[in-house]
Amino acid sequence: MTVSASTGVAAESSQGSIYRVMAALALIEIVGALENSMVVAVVPAVAREYKDVGLAGWLITAYGLSAAATAAVAGRLGDLFGRRRLLIIVAAFTALGSLISAMAPSIGGVIFGRVVQGLSGAILPLSYGIVRAVVPAANAPFWMGVLTGGYAFSAIFGYIIGGMFADMGNWSALFFVTAALSLLAIPPLMAFVPRMASPRKGDGKLDILGALLFAPGIAVILFGVTMVRQWGWASHLTWATICAGVGMVAFWAWYEARHPSPLFDVRLLRRRKVLIGNLCTCLSGVGMMNLPLVFLMILQQDPLVAGIGLGVSATLAGVLKIPSNISAIVAAPLAGWMAGRHGARWSAFAGGLIGALSWTGMALAHDTIWLVVLWGVCSAFGSNILMTALPVLVLEGSPPERSSEAAGFAQTVRWVTVAMGGQLIALLLSSSAVADPKTQVHVPTPEAYGYAFAFIGVSALLSALLALLAGRRQHPVGGPA
Repeated sequence: MTVSASTGVAAESSQGSIYRVMAALALIEIVGALENSMVVAVVPAVAREYKDVGLAGWLITAYGLSAAATAAVAGRLGDLFGRRRLLIIVAAFTALGSLISAMAPSIGGVIFGRVVQGLSGAILPLSYGIVRAVVPAANAPFWMGVLTGGYAFSAIFGYIIGGMFADMGNWSALFFVTAALSLLAIPPLMAFVPRMASPRKGDGKLDILGALLFAPGIAVILFGVTMVRQWGWASHLTWATICAGVGMVAFWAWYEARHPSPLFDVRLLRRRKVLIGNLCTCLSGVGMMNLPLVFLMILQQDPLVAGIGLGVSATLAGVLKIPSNISAIVAAPLAGWMAGRHGARWSAFAGGLIGALSWTGMALAHDTIWLVVLWGVCSAFGSNILMTALPVLVLEGSPPERSSEAAGFAQTVRWVTVAMGGQLIALLLSSSAVADPKTQVHVPTPEAYGYAFAFIGVSALLSALLALLAGRRQHPVGGPA
């Protein structure tokens, strides 16, 4: 592969060099997947150790807040100063965060380490930018799908490895694993990813204030949403926190629209594909992306209490989740191939439609394990088609020099809306509940599950229909033809 010194975009790419670049990106993407899935598996063990479910949940929340707040910022910095360089920096920081969590003397230190690890939220948008720069136009969407599918594939092992550490009673040691993987990912990035795998546009002044304003606003919004279960939707504190975050983001958008060299050019949202791609991401984030929440709950709920559920153990529920992860592995590269061949809007339409049909099926038939698993597999297939197609749709409407910025912003939208969707679905599930006479825990009734199924199915259908409005593809996503 040769790289133009003036533009930083690959001028020609051999098949072998592309494979080496993708292998390096796949390795760093595995780090991002394991950072999330391994810790999810140990949350119950942490809750038992500290006798505080809410405190244990902050291992997930802190990571999500950090990932959402930094994805777009790091994506833009990658566009400015080189995506390869930023990926190496991100890998170094995730290794540092893992070591902090592994050696922390208290749960507070572990949570702080998780905040640092959250920088791995920038891995996917930076990788998309590199793919766009070095892969031929016809194949770029496919390789983006491979990266997305690799995330789902790695998550399978993350749940298993995390469970092993939890069973051994030494859950904090898993962070040594993620630290080692983060460090191991750096040499392939240095060896195989071109030094100038992005157009160099860093000659202007860096938008420092834009970087400082964006992340706190997103973090405050997500903090308010995640605290709803403790404060309640009727609490003035809940709405004051959320409104404060929205106000910060609104001021940031106003400031960026007037900046000559903004961190994120909000004027990109005037482009139809960018706007629709992000709106579809909102709809899928609040709905389909929260499949595990509903799927695992209905599998484990005792049917004798509220007349719905399958009553399986948590371990078996985790095993039954594996087929949906496998379907995601197949769906992501298929969606990339479809997007490269026919345009991302048709791939996104297909994913949303499959999701709508899946949740309609779930609403009509959920009385046996195999039916719930079937609908879960179908929903995961559709949602991962969307997860692959929507960033491609955004990139179809974005200039190459702002690729990671646009993909990072879409990733941030996804993190934020998934968190919001989780709270909305939890609210729907709690809208009609009965108390378990043994544990006194309130569990959802069939009516409450019906509300959740309908909410997710309608949001999926709206996402599919909205994607059709994006228009035809006018420019290829990939780099050298």
